[in-house]
Amino acid sequence: MKDLTTPLRALHSRRQALAEKERRLIADLNRVLPKIGYQISPAGAKAATQRPGPGAPKKLACPKCSRRFAHRLHLGRHLSATHKIKKRAA
Repeated sequence: MKDLTTPLRALHSRRQALAEKERRLIADLNRVLPKIGYQISPAGAKAATQRPGPGAPKKLACPKCSRRFAHRLHLGRHLSATHKIKKRAA
């Protein structure tokens, strides 16, 4: 039977080197990207802002009727399609 410890050690050291390169790349990008409004997080990190998912509480109420929505996009689409209210240009 072939000894697997040597290839496993090599694989482990490669994994550690790659993880360190990833950390350095993320740190470098996070020095530049915030200036233009972006930020990179490591894989597996939770997002700073969570979007409402399926079954989210419907907190946004339509000002014209009794419908409620969890997403602003859906409320805007409803207002445009049902009540013919278009978004004003800012």
